[in-house]
Amino acid sequence: RKAGMEEHEIVIKLKNDETILVPKQTLTEDSPKFKHLIEVLNYKVIDIDDFSVEAVHLFLTFLERRQLGEVEDATFREQHKLAVVFEVDWLIKSCRDWLKVKMDSAADAGEKRFIFNECWFIFDKWGTKCVVDGLVSVCASKDNSAFITEYMLELDDQLKTGQ
Repeated sequence: RKAGMEEHEIVIKLKNDETILVPKQTLTEDSPKFKHLIEVLNYKVIDIDDFSVEAVHLFLTFLERRQLGEVEDATFREQHKLAVVFEVDWLIKSCRDWLKVKMDSAADAGEKRFIFNECWFIFDKWGTKCVVDGLVSVCASKDNSAFITEYMLELDDQLKTGQ
């Protein structure tokens, strides 16, 4: 991928100044944002330096394979943000489906806190209510008293310490 740049390749410049050659079609096939940058504005180099290097590599792999691969809790938010920023509808849906599966299987307070925080982030950042609605419907059928108590205690501690 690091060979000489060809006409059908785009340079992606990462946060650490690393560059990756990516086939133009990989970027433009499912992303109206990339399509506009490349085909309308004639970008040959695109800086994606607001995201971790690892997240961008993973995102490009998902675009190349045209499917969501392995996602860990720690990388979910960046993958979802990349999908939203670059308007990759199938990846946005896949990320939200992944989150829904996590909602359905969450057993302990840590998993529930992760899901709650991600749903709240999506709602707060983009006004996307469907993830919160999904969370509410899943939570309504489960006993969440331990999670709510733990969450409220953490919130109370944060308020007391001014965080």
